[in-house]
Amino acid sequence: MTNLTSAMTETQLQAAIIEAARFNGWLVTHFRPGMMRSGKWATPLQGHPGWVDLVLAKAPWCLFVELKAAKGKVSPEQQQWLDVLNACGQTAVVWRPADWGSGEILRILTREIAYGA
Repeated sequence: MTNLTSAMTETQLQAAIIEAARFNGWLVTHFRPGMMRSGKWATPLQGHPGWVDLVLAKAPWCLFVELKAAKGKVSPEQQQWLDVLNACGQTAVVWRPADWGSGEILRILTREIAYGA
């Protein structure tokens, strides 16, 4: 991993992925937190916590992506979603700056390689 990607934050990784995905024709969604009247930041949610950071779709593929900084940990709730999505035949993965630095993410987004192919 290069020094650049080892210092890459989750927010920077997310921005890079969204830009590359859009450039390559993927639909992208990310739910951002908003400030509540109390001044607290929260992402409105009804249901189970731990939903993935990004959903990327480009027919016939759909990727559910949890993003983590180099040393970030997946929470039990996040892991539960990843496990269930994969058990349902979906592709749910964790991407880190090292995956960006290695070129793996760009290979997937440009469809040079495909999960499950």
